[in-house]
Amino acid sequence: MEELQISNNILRDRKGLRCRYQDSSLDAAKRYVHLGRLNHVAKASIFLMDTLSSVDLSSHIPVDDLSDMKSIDISVSAQVHRIIHATGRFVSDIIDPFFRGISNFVPIFSRNRIQEIIAGIPVITPCADFSVLLLAMCLITYHPQALEKPLPGIDQESLYIATKSLFGQVQTASFMQGQPSVSLIQAGILIAIYDYARGMANSAYLSISICARMGYAAGIHEQTRRPGRGALSKEEGNTWWAILIWERLIRCEVTTSQDQPFATTLPGPDARLPTEPKDIDHAETPDLDLVTLGSLETECIGPFGRAAQGICILDQVLQTIRMDQANCKLARLIELNNTLQSFMMTLMRQRHGGRELLSGSIAVVIRTMFLLNEKILAEQPKSTQEMDSWWQERVEQSQAALSTATKMMVDIIDTESRACPPEAWPPSRLYRLRASLRHLERQSHLSKDDWYDDAEARLRVALDKVCWFWSVKR
Repeated sequence: MEELQISNNILRDRKGLRCRYQDSSLDAAKRYVHLGRLNHVAKASIFLMDTLSSVDLSSHIPVDDLSDMKSIDISVSAQVHRIIHATGRFVSDIIDPFFRGISNFVPIFSRNRIQEIIAGIPVITPCADFSVLLLAMCLITYHPQALEKPLPGIDQESLYIATKSLFGQVQTASFMQGQPSVSLIQAGILIAIYDYARGMANSAYLSISICARMGYAAGIHEQTRRPGRGALSKEEGNTWWAILIWERLIRCEVTTSQDQPFATTLPGPDARLPTEPKDIDHAETPDLDLVTLGSLETECIGPFGRAAQGICILDQVLQTIRMDQANCKLARLIELNNTLQSFMMTLMRQRHGGRELLSGSIAVVIRTMFLLNEKILAEQPKSTQEMDSWWQERVEQSQAALSTATKMMVDIIDTESRACPPEAWPPSRLYRLRASLRHLERQSHLSKDDWYDDAEARLRVALDKVCWFWSVKR
């Protein structure tokens, strides 16, 4: 070794070079990479690093303090706050946009309860389930591309991966400790709707199915049969109704096997309607025991109740589509089409009568109109020789219904664009716009009409805006 050192010194002296040995550990310690250059999974992992990672591994840590749910609450709360701050916001910055926007279509939250828990956070650590709910609210209200300021410290994809990862961890811990809480189920619903709004219907369907299993485990499905009067009971009942509604709406867009059964079953026509959002935090609520799920003609029903009624019609359509007997299927679809049109007329009278804007329930009906009439047209004879007068009348009626739904969509996008910011658009907007454009593309004879060209242009602009806002991969 000394001879090698002497030889190196001789070479150094002859060539005027400095002798330097590579210290790989030193160089490795000095290698850095900008966070923005990492892939989404790596970035999400960094934001999910446990707050205890800085503890010296040789230290003695009290096991009893780390093995209970309280330590999980502390750890998850710290992780969630760190991630939310990376979006350039605080917890308090999320609540107002959430209740002004997406909460109108998922009215399952007691705002009083949420604000009370948030107000106590500096002193009392919230449970891990609630912290994950806050993170899901952060995710569904985070649209960095719509911000005027530079991109914050975490992008949408990394936030999405971090949210789903943390949800999975807390879900596992929750089942180990007992049944899941309503907050964790609500977080799962928001994740499913986020998937749905971004065009990822297959992933959304899997997520909402998991929520359904959690809901059964928590017993909240009982609230549709024996609804309580307290705020928590109302939240539980509405949360179950949200699962029922979104499972069926999402199913319309699923591209995988259509044979898989629903994870949930709708209650019968005598079931009580869900609580309207304005009544969740009120001790006294209107006594609507006489107004049931089957009371389609009654006009004193609010937006969420109407959405529940609309989803019952959609459920029947989806069940009918799976029938094997073609003649029975067609007869049933035509019957449901008449029911749907009658229900739509009731909604329009209620809307024009100065009642609350029923955008959520009308969105359900329009999506059902497209699906139902597309399936009727799919049953028509392939050859013109088999097309008798009865079939011709059916085809004309379904084409007229699709054109009506398309014209309604043109009117709706004009109204919503003027009156609502993008975060207040229904999550189903993407799919209704696609269905409208699909109808126009199939009606080549309409291209001679000035209305066609104007409608197509406006619908495509609206679709581009939705895809931009939700970062939909087209």
